[in-house]
Amino acid sequence: MMVGGVPIGEPAFVTAVMRAKTAEIVSYMQKTISELRDQPHAAWAALFYSCAPRLDHWLRHMPPSETMVHASVFDLAMLQAAEALGFDGMLSDDITRRRFRLPARMRGCGMRSRAALARTAFSAGFVEAVEAMM
Repeated sequence: MMVGGVPIGEPAFVTAVMRAKTAEIVSYMQKTISELRDQPHAAWAALFYSCAPRLDHWLRHMPPSETMVHASVFDLAMLQAAEALGFDGMLSDDITRRRFRLPARMRGCGMRSRAALARTAFSAGFVEAVEAMM
C-alpha cells in the first residue's frame, strides 16, 4: 500500500516501487542534462536545484535499509550527470569526488551523497514526527 507516496508493506513491493521511482528520477535527470547540454550554467542549476533533491522525500520517510541501494544508484547518476557537463573522468579521483560532495561554504559543489545522508534524513524525519506528536 502507498501512504503519502511512500510504499509500505511486503519487502518485494517496496523494492519494486523504489526501483521504479529511482529509474524515473534518473531518467528525468538524464533528460534534463541532455536537453540543457548547450547551456551548462542552466543545466548545473537544474541539476542542483531540481534533480538533486528529488529522492529526499523517500530518504526522510523510509528506513535506510530500504533506500540505501536506490540512493547509491541515484548518486552514480548524479556523478554521471555532472561529468556530462564537464569531461569524462572529471570526478574519477577520490579528492575531486570528495570536493564535489562538500558544501559550497567549504568550497565544494554541494552535491551531497544521498547514500551518506540516508540515515541522517530518516532520523531527522523521525524526530520531527515525534515532536509533532507531543
